[in-house]
Amino acid sequence: MSKETAVECPPLSLPENGDLNCSRGGWKFSTICRFKCHPGFVLNGSSDVTCEANRTWTDPQPVCSAVKCPLLSQLVNGSHSCSEESQIFNSTCHFKCHLGFFMIGSSTVTCAANGDWTGPRPVCTSYKQALLAVAGCGALSSIFCICFCCMKHQKRKKLAQERSVLMQPEDATSPSSDVDGGSTNGNSLTP
Repeated sequence: MSKETAVECPPLSLPENGDLNCSRGGWKFSTICRFKCHPGFVLNGSSDVTCEANRTWTDPQPVCSAVKCPLLSQLVNGSHSCSEESQIFNSTCHFKCHLGFFMIGSSTVTCAANGDWTGPRPVCTSYKQALLAVAGCGALSSIFCICFCCMKHQKRKKLAQERSVLMQPEDATSPSSDVDGGSTNGNSLTP
């Protein structure tokens, strides 16, 4: 048995939030071990370590650290609180509006595995601003409705005028022969 095959390195431990896969059983010379982190965690250190003849690993054992999302800025007219101070993977932040304001959007966001917050941040708006926006939309809708109705009325009036012109007799200046109940044949019943 050669000296190198009898060499063993100290055992590696399974990283928290990660996996360890070694090329051979045990911790013998030239064994290569690969570290991989679970989703939402990043590897700090080398992903591969090898057992050397001097009974040490080529690199210190790496650590899997949670992905961090960027710090959230303060909400205008509101505030937020998070489940983790460092705003790391799977931490959730809850938003709340100050008195007199209401929220448009979701009240929670979560730090995702890719380091981004889920969904857009909400907006806190005053009831007065919202009512003015709704009233503005209502007024605009009313103006469009009035214009549409006026245009439709004018179109109907024009069509009615065109119909009345078409229905008038050819000689509108001659008196009607049927006014006194008479007939056009020249016969009269009066003495």
